[in-house]
Amino acid sequence: MMAAPIEILPSDDPGVYRFKANLMMPGGWRLSLGAKVQGETGTLENKLEFRAVP
Repeated sequence: MMAAPIEILPSDDPGVYRFKANLMMPGGWRLSLGAKVQGETGTLENKLEFRAVP
């Protein structure tokens, strides 16, 4: 299992979140997301799986 730091990038569109990551190896990666939403209890969590290609 490998991890890569994420750099947050600015976005002009509300609700659009941009980021940059230096993925050291091609192949399958999983981005784990967590968010606190106003009016909701707990933390919403989800995972995005994608493939990095050279």
